[in-house]
Amino acid sequence: MSDPLKLVQPWFLHWQMWPFSPVYEQVSRRKQAARAEALAAVRGEAFADAAEQYIRATASEIVQRISQGEWTASQVLEAYLARAALAQGLTNCLTEVFFSQARAEATALDEEFTLTGKIRGPLHGVPVSFKDIFDVKGYDTTMGYSSYADKPASEDAHDSCVNVRYLFPQTRLESHQYDRDTGSVEDLELAARLVFGIQGAEFDPAPLSYRDVRLPAKLRLGYYLSDGYVKASPACQRAVLKAVEALRKAGHECVEFEFPQAAEAMEIYMSITTADGLRTMQEPLNGDPMEPGISTTILSASLPKIARMIIAWVAKCILGDIVFVRTTRGTGYTTVQEYHKSVVRRNAYARMFEKQVWEKHNLDGIIAPVIALPAVPHGACKYVSPIAAGVCHYNVLNLPVGVVPVTRVRTTDIATAEWTNPKVGPGHGSPLLERLLYGTLDRAVGHGTGGLYNAEKMAGMPVGVQVVGRRWEDEKVIEMMKVLDHALGPRGFGPLNWVEQKE
Repeated sequence: MSDPLKLVQPWFLHWQMWPFSPVYEQVSRRKQAARAEALAAVRGEAFADAAEQYIRATASEIVQRISQGEWTASQVLEAYLARAALAQGLTNCLTEVFFSQARAEATALDEEFTLTGKIRGPLHGVPVSFKDIFDVKGYDTTMGYSSYADKPASEDAHDSCVNVRYLFPQTRLESHQYDRDTGSVEDLELAARLVFGIQGAEFDPAPLSYRDVRLPAKLRLGYYLSDGYVKASPACQRAVLKAVEALRKAGHECVEFEFPQAAEAMEIYMSITTADGLRTMQEPLNGDPMEPGISTTILSASLPKIARMIIAWVAKCILGDIVFVRTTRGTGYTTVQEYHKSVVRRNAYARMFEKQVWEKHNLDGIIAPVIALPAVPHGACKYVSPIAAGVCHYNVLNLPVGVVPVTRVRTTDIATAEWTNPKVGPGHGSPLLERLLYGTLDRAVGHGTGGLYNAEKMAGMPVGVQVVGRRWEDEKVIEMMKVLDHALGPRGFGPLNWVEQKE
């Protein structure tokens, strides 16, 4: 199969220094060598059992232990450096490594505490990692673009002890709200309290400090098992049901509702985010090879309108898919007038959702699947990126969302006929996408085969749910996440709970 990149970029951009190696390869080799040198400081060190206490601790606990003189910033840091090196060896997840800088900062914090007996601030001694989109003084912020290399930042975008920076999808093409990287709900609250109201250079977000919220004793929460765009997998539906059961046992009211007009939400999302044909996102590539996971999205947005219309016709008239056809129709370059119409549609959709969901059911919050699968197999994103619709809806609505881990995939979470046959059971959406996810029913084994979803291979993987709040109720979302987390009780999540991590 030909590389889709060649259809949207001139071939010679890959060879800016022809007949020598392309620029991106030179940058990559140089960056990888620097990273390997930095990692060498801990790569050979074993992870001591005594270090587990530092890894398992929340950010607040780390600060408390240091303030009481029980731990030092350096002790905590060394445990995290060892874990970072292990994670890099397993997953190749790091872009920049700041071990030497972090050690110097931790030593300075320890010396300061020895002299004063006081901690410097609410994150004293807490190791922090950032996505490769936040500036660290003296280092590049590449965001996956080689053209952004060799342009070190002049200022920090933070005020904490940074030990690593990790991968971010090329072209920033991802959709999420609250970042799960903060760890526990308590850590998320701490981070929110520190950053809410602090504006950046572009005066964003709103200058509104964290507001303490008191929830009603009995929450009224809505939930759905499938949004009607693509049916959520058995594991993801079970996670929602388990969350609902725990909340009801804790005395809260949970009412099921039908998610309204999911295909409309996704069409609006694509029409706004791809209005320039994703040209702005592609421009910094400047000859870099395109990440396979986003190549199909980039390609579809770059196609002429007539080509997209033909694809939409095939999807609707031949494949019988009236859901995915709308996503195809909404993707790609539009005129300014068409873009403004999409914005009007978005605002109308938000008003409709407010009335038909929040007001009609009088809800405090919503419990929902995150996306249709617990995780996407490697290399599959280029085929099923539209399943991100589960979170794209709330980007369109501009609502605050948090994710709480609930359970793990079981081998019994198989896709029966209710998932493989669009005529069986509720919650179906795009037949094309569901066929890719769940395959066809194999009556000999009693479940779907040939799809991306495989309960046996996915067994043990964590499955979470979205906790959704109304606009500007971010603090309430955090409190509702606490309620759900407490209702579910201990369930084997958090650092070092994966049994294979130590090996």
